[in-house]
Amino acid sequence: MFGKKNPKETTEQKIEKRLGRIKNHAGKKIDQDVNTVVKSLARSDN
Repeated sequence: MFGKKNPKETTEQKIEKRLGRIKNHAGKKIDQDVNTVVKSLARSDN
């Protein structure tokens, strides 16, 4: 009943959950990469 009324909402929620997991997993690696880039930039600025 509910799924037939709003099938788009449920699929969007599933996609958001999946994206959230990917973001959390990738975010850790991205943070590490950003930290290394920031450190190297700080060195070059000095």
